[in-house]
Amino acid sequence: KRECVDAILRTAKANRYTCGKWMVFVQPNEADALWAKVATATAGGRLGCSAKIAPAGGVDASATVVCCVYVHDFTVRREVRRVLRALQGEIGGSGVEVRAGFKPDVFTMLGITGQTNEWRLETTIYKVAEVLAWRDVDDDSDVATSDEDWPQHGAT
Repeated sequence: KRECVDAILRTAKANRYTCGKWMVFVQPNEADALWAKVATATAGGRLGCSAKIAPAGGVDASATVVCCVYVHDFTVRREVRRVLRALQGEIGGSGVEVRAGFKPDVFTMLGITGQTNEWRLETTIYKVAEVLAWRDVDDDSDVATSDEDWPQHGAT
C-alpha cells in the first residue's frame, strides 16, 4: 500500500496536480453558519485558495454535509498547516471541529473515497494531530521532495 500511495503522490506532483483539502463534516442545520465563516475567511485571504460546501437543503437531519477548504499544493507542509490552523481559528467556539484529515484531490479523482474503498487505502494523507505536531515546517525544509517525506500513517 505504501508503494501505491507513494506512486500516486509522485505522479500527482510530477503533473502539478497537487491541490488538496481539509474536510469538515457538519449536521445540515450547522452548514449555513459554517459556510458563512469559511466563505468570508476564504474571500478575505485568511484560509486556502478556495472552498466549497455540499448543499444542505433536503439532506436528512441524521446525515452530514461536507465543507472543503483547499490548499494549492499538498507538498508545501507550511501552507497545509497554516490553513488548518486558520480554519480551526475561524470555526473555533462554534462546536464544529476539523476531525477529518487532509485529502489530496488526486485521491478523489481516482475514487479513493469513503471509509472503505476497493484498494483499502487510507483516504487522507495527513491527520489533524500529525500536522499540528509538525516542527520542521518552521524552517525551509517544509516541502515534501522524496518518498521518505510522504506521510507514513495508514499506508502499510
